[in-house]
Amino acid sequence: MPPQHGKSELCSRRLPAKLIGDNPNRRIAVISYNISFGKKFLREIKRIIQSEEYNSLYKINLSNGFDGYINTSEEFEIPHHEGSIIGTGIGGGLTGRPVDIGIIDDPYKDAQDAWSETIRKNVKDWYDTVFRTRLHNDSQQLITLTRWHPEDLAGWLLENEPDEWEVVIVDKYIIYFRNIIKYSN
Repeated sequence: MPPQHGKSELCSRRLPAKLIGDNPNRRIAVISYNISFGKKFLREIKRIIQSEEYNSLYKINLSNGFDGYINTSEEFEIPHHEGSIIGTGIGGGLTGRPVDIGIIDDPYKDAQDAWSETIRKNVKDWYDTVFRTRLHNDSQQLITLTRWHPEDLAGWLLENEPDEWEVVIVDKYIIYFRNIIKYSN
């Protein structure tokens, strides 16, 4: 999707909050092109989860605090559950953090970055050596980005794993899923 069409609002703010509400034992990573944006998504997700409207739907109460649970600018745990949400950036660490659902939102800052062969290589290397190593057999991935270059992360994955990804076209916009999230309700 092009910039400013709501993909981050839906995929990187609202979706993680819903996924945790549906199953507070999920471990979710929300990743962007830099750590600052990953942390920003995390703050915004936490605000959603702390809202009265959210608590009336899901009964996950973060308003009582995180006594004994991780609550940093890069990660927060769901009290009394196994779940957590991590916000980081391409190049950031995920060591020791298994990921059930990984959401990558804009792995490139802009068209200039996407056209840089060096930056594209760094993104692919991080995806392969850091992100992918945190996934397990049941992990799910969602990648949303503006396609500025045919050899960007989405293009590379579709070329190398064509049968592993579900490409969803909404109107004229494309969303890439791996192991589509399915709901029973």
